[in-house]
Amino acid sequence: MLIEYDQTTLANMTAALDSVCKKISPGRDSPELRRRIADAMIEVARDGRRTFVDFRAAGMNVLSERLPQRGEGSFPGLAQARHIARAIRAKFKS
Repeated sequence: MLIEYDQTTLANMTAALDSVCKKISPGRDSPELRRRIADAMIEVARDGRRTFVDFRAAGMNVLSERLPQRGEGSFPGLAQARHIARAIRAKFKS
Protein backbone atom coordinates (compact mmCIF):
# COMPACT_ATOMS: atom_id res chain seq x y z
CA MET A 1 0.00 0.00 0.00
CA LEU A 2 1.31 3.46 -0.88
CA ILE A 3 0.16 5.12 2.37
CA GLU A 4 3.47 4.21 3.99
CA TYR A 5 5.37 6.67 1.76
CA ASP A 6 5.82 10.38 2.41
CA GLN A 7 4.52 13.13 0.13
CA THR A 8 7.87 13.67 -1.59
CA THR A 9 8.23 9.98 -2.42
CA LEU A 10 4.68 9.83 -3.79
CA ALA A 11 5.27 12.98 -5.86
CA ASN A 12 8.51 11.52 -7.26
CA MET A 13 6.82 8.23 -8.02
CA THR A 14 3.87 9.94 -9.74
CA ALA A 15 6.10 12.19 -11.84
CA ALA A 16 8.32 9.25 -12.85
CA LEU A 17 5.31 7.11 -13.76
CA ASP A 18 3.94 9.90 -15.95
CA SER A 19 7.35 10.39 -17.58
CA VAL A 20 7.82 6.69 -18.36
CA CYS A 21 4.25 6.16 -19.57
CA LYS A 22 4.70 8.97 -22.11
CA LYS A 23 7.43 6.83 -23.70
CA ILE A 24 5.12 3.84 -24.30
CA SER A 25 4.29 3.35 -27.96
CA PRO A 26 0.58 2.97 -28.75
CA GLY A 27 1.10 -0.63 -29.87
CA ARG A 28 2.62 -1.60 -26.53
CA ASP A 29 0.39 0.41 -24.21
CA SER A 30 -1.77 -1.70 -21.93
CA PRO A 31 -2.98 -1.66 -18.33
CA GLU A 32 -0.75 -4.67 -17.65
CA LEU A 33 2.38 -2.84 -18.82
CA ARG A 34 1.52 0.24 -16.76
CA ARG A 35 0.94 -2.02 -13.74
CA ARG A 36 4.36 -3.67 -14.24
CA ILE A 37 6.00 -0.25 -14.38
CA ALA A 38 4.25 0.86 -11.18
CA ASP A 39 5.13 -2.42 -9.43
CA ALA A 40 8.80 -1.93 -10.33
CA MET A 41 8.69 1.57 -8.86
CA ILE A 42 7.06 0.32 -5.66
CA GLU A 43 9.77 -2.33 -5.35
CA VAL A 44 12.45 0.37 -5.68
CA ALA A 45 10.75 2.39 -2.94
CA ARG A 46 10.68 -0.67 -0.68
CA ASP A 47 14.45 -0.95 -1.17
CA GLY A 48 14.83 2.59 0.17
CA ARG A 49 15.55 4.30 -3.14
CA ARG A 50 12.99 7.07 -3.45
CA THR A 51 14.19 9.72 -5.90
CA PHE A 52 12.63 10.60 -9.23
CA VAL A 53 15.75 9.23 -10.96
CA ASP A 54 15.45 5.89 -9.14
CA PHE A 55 11.77 5.53 -10.05
CA ARG A 56 12.27 6.58 -13.66
CA ALA A 57 15.16 4.13 -14.09
CA ALA A 58 13.04 1.29 -12.73
CA GLY A 59 10.23 2.15 -15.12
CA MET A 60 12.53 2.47 -18.12
CA ASN A 61 14.02 -0.93 -17.29
CA VAL A 62 10.56 -2.44 -17.60
CA LEU A 63 10.05 -0.64 -20.93
CA SER A 64 13.35 -1.93 -22.27
CA GLU A 65 12.30 -5.56 -21.74
CA ARG A 66 10.97 -7.30 -24.84
CA LEU A 67 7.24 -7.51 -24.26
CA PRO A 68 4.70 -8.82 -26.73
CA GLN A 69 2.80 -6.25 -28.74
CA ARG A 70 -0.90 -5.99 -28.02
CA GLY A 71 -2.60 -9.09 -29.44
CA GLU A 72 0.56 -11.20 -29.77
CA GLY A 73 -0.18 -13.14 -26.62
CA SER A 74 -3.16 -14.77 -28.30
CA PHE A 75 -1.15 -15.87 -31.33
CA PRO A 76 2.33 -17.06 -30.34
CA GLY A 77 3.60 -17.23 -33.93
CA LEU A 78 2.36 -13.75 -34.82
CA ALA A 79 5.55 -11.95 -33.79
CA GLN A 80 7.68 -14.27 -35.90
CA ALA A 81 5.31 -13.91 -38.87
CA ARG A 82 5.54 -10.11 -38.60
CA HIS A 83 9.33 -10.31 -38.53
CA ILE A 84 9.39 -12.51 -41.64
CA ALA A 85 6.93 -10.22 -43.45
CA ARG A 86 9.10 -7.18 -42.69
CA ALA A 87 12.19 -8.97 -43.98
CA ILE A 88 10.42 -9.91 -47.22
CA ARG A 89 9.13 -6.36 -47.73
CA ALA A 90 12.62 -4.97 -47.12
CA LYS A 91 14.09 -7.36 -49.68
CA PHE A 92 11.65 -6.24 -52.36
CA LYS A 93 12.25 -2.54 -51.65
CA SER A 94 15.97 -2.85 -52.47
